[in-house]
Amino acid sequence: MAWLVDKHGKLLALRTDGPTRIGRSFENDIVLTNETVSQRHAMIVLDNGRALLKDLESSNGTFIGGVKVAQLSAD
Repeated sequence: MAWLVDKHGKLLALRTDGPTRIGRSFENDIVLTNETVSQRHAMIVLDNGRALLKDLESSNGTFIGGVKVAQLSAD
C-alpha cells in the first residue's frame, strides 16, 4: 500500500495497479473540491518503489512546497 497525506493529516490511498488520478471531477481516484484544482489535475504513478507526480496540464498548475512542477519523481 502507498499513501498520500493531505494537509490535515488524512491518508489518501494511492493505486498500485495503475495511475492515481487527482482532480475535482468525481471520476478521479482522489477528489479535491478546492476551486483552484482542475477537473483532471494531476496523476501519481507508482513504479518499483518510486512515485511519479505528473501535472495533467491543469489550469493553475501543480505545486510542491510552493514550487510549480510539471513532473516530479520521488523515492
